[in-house]
Amino acid sequence: MDFGNLKSRKFLQGAVISLSAIATGFVVKKGLDMVYQKISKQQPPDQYDRENANLVKFLAYSVITGVVINLAKNAVMKSGTELIEGKGIDV
Repeated sequence: MDFGNLKSRKFLQGAVISLSAIATGFVVKKGLDMVYQKISKQQPPDQYDRENANLVKFLAYSVITGVVINLAKNAVMKSGTELIEGKGIDV
């Protein structure tokens, strides 16, 4: 058994899954921003924006965004791990 090859294969699999999760988080965040703009006709609350500084809206948007992004990233990581390791797919 070649442990060097196994180690690099595991690293590559982890990198692919992690990059997929990061890309998913980015896409979900942009989608949530677009939905917020359509519903409220305003830009999403930003922590650096003093003109649109409603604390309740900011906190609610932050919590919802965080939960949805984490759910999507975890789903991608779980399914990616199952796909790669469970079915023995070579990357």
